[in-house]
Amino acid sequence: EVCYQMGNAWFNCSYWGRSWYMFSYNRNHYDDDSPEVRNAGNFPSTPDVRRYGGAYFRFDRALFWYRRALAANPPKELAAKIEYMIADCDRYVLIMHGDGGTDRYYYLYDDEKLPSSPKFRQWAARYGQTATFAERMKHCPELKDYLGK
Repeated sequence: EVCYQMGNAWFNCSYWGRSWYMFSYNRNHYDDDSPEVRNAGNFPSTPDVRRYGGAYFRFDRALFWYRRALAANPPKELAAKIEYMIADCDRYVLIMHGDGGTDRYYYLYDDEKLPSSPKFRQWAARYGQTATFAERMKHCPELKDYLGK
């Protein structure tokens, strides 16, 4: 449980999290994990990618804690929450590295859908009978569409 909560804390400090400002003064829909020029005349508001890109853009620290939580053989409901978050991290990385990057996340055409992680299908097969699965299906129409439920 504690490792899962640590993973959530690091997830929330990422670009996609609710506490992204812990690493960045500003967030822009053009941000990505490409290194920026940093010198006396250029002070980007995003974190230094070489130093913090893994934690901020690619969820390295969150994934470390989620995997550690899974290694402890948690109860099935907690395991479902953990694996959902691992798949969600993967989804956001796919969005960032897909066509259009983070810009695409904010500006979709009417018939366009965001990429989703194949890990969600594995998660659904493994945890489809859990309360966590039912809750996610209830509150996440995009996931419901992706899984065809």
